[in-house]
Amino acid sequence: VLEIIEKENLLENVQKQGAFLLEGLQKLQEKYPHLISNTRGRGLMCAFDLPTGELRKDFQEKLYEENVIILICGDRSLRFRPHLNVTQEDLQYALDKIEKIASQL
Repeated sequence: VLEIIEKENLLENVQKQGAFLLEGLQKLQEKYPHLISNTRGRGLMCAFDLPTGELRKDFQEKLYEENVIILICGDRSLRFRPHLNVTQEDLQYALDKIEKIASQL
């Protein structure tokens, strides 16, 4: 596994794609501050908060209906744990779906 991580430059991908994901989440927080808060992350391990646990569960279910699997964390958080070779296109798809749902709430 470590040889593959090194051979395929997966750590470099994690840094690059993680920065892209975090920046995208921060932009969504700026656009929807009443809904999305406390965006944070390191590498691809990024998360954000919603105002309530109930809203968070509803948001997660709507994302699932849009073919985005995102994990629940804590009382109000949703978190990303994508694969190490995730592409910018994959992350943009998820960000677009988050924005779609946020615009409806």
